[in-house]
Amino acid sequence: SDVLSIENITISPEDFNKKIEARWKLYANSKMADYSGMETLNALANTCYLSSIVGGDTLVVLRYENKTIKVQLIDGAHLNGSFGAPAANNRIVNGVELNARNQHVAFHVKGKALEKPERIAARDSNCFMRAFLVYGLDYRIDNVRGMPLIAAVMETDKKLDRYKEGTVGSAEERQKIAYAIVHNQHS
Repeated sequence: SDVLSIENITISPEDFNKKIEARWKLYANSKMADYSGMETLNALANTCYLSSIVGGDTLVVLRYENKTIKVQLIDGAHLNGSFGAPAANNRIVNGVELNARNQHVAFHVKGKALEKPERIAARDSNCFMRAFLVYGLDYRIDNVRGMPLIAAVMETDKKLDRYKEGTVGSAEERQKIAYAIVHNQHS
């Protein structure tokens, strides 16, 4: 209300909030928010969260159609920089086009998610966000992509496997010896 009053717009904040929340609830619980028209926005958010944790990251694309924002989720596995060329002074790292300041400029998507390879700009000409990555885990500052949750336990699991194999293998070798050497104080 303070910002609106600076512009000489007077409204009742309670009435305004009620109207906005009612419209948002209607939009979020309808299937009109989904690009494929199959899920509600809330279901898409849940899918995005789980997919990001399991797969490392999910690309969220906001498509504007018929005065409505449609949300499309693309698994991070479909990000691929092996086609096309980046814009001037940009580089592509794991399907994400970055500028000199390491800002996400575009996403290069290829595979089952789309019929043909596509470069999806992160922002439109008015600087409004069109696409962004949702990360499951982000371990290092310099990484452009997220890591699956299971990656955190894979190395430990591998070490435990090697330890188990070594322990069982050495026990097996010790059991092959048919005799034992006995020592006492006078030997």
